[in-house]
Amino acid sequence: ERQRVDHQKREEEAKKKAEEEAKRKAAEEARSKKSVEEIRRQEQKSTLAIRRVIQKVRLGTPDNFEELQKELKAVLDEELENTGSQKQRMMEESDKGLEQAKA
Repeated sequence: ERQRVDHQKREEEAKKKAEEEAKRKAAEEARSKKSVEEIRRQEQKSTLAIRRVIQKVRLGTPDNFEELQKELKAVLDEELENTGSQKQRMMEESDKGLEQAKA
């Protein structure tokens, strides 16, 4: 009888431990997913900010080219590192926008 009770207690403890581990793992996955989504949102926000200024440069005039060029440099300095996987593309679009504005 005592062995059965001990065995039952061990099973309950193991079950409780497994449930706690599952809860911890689920919470960790939720935090990780939230973090990934937050990073993606920041990348999109930064990419959009840069593209907005690139568009202004493209549509600029010779009179305001220098000012817009400074604005583009400032937004790149501030946001480029936050663009993640889009970093190279943003640099290319920036160069292309400057070339188009000069033409």
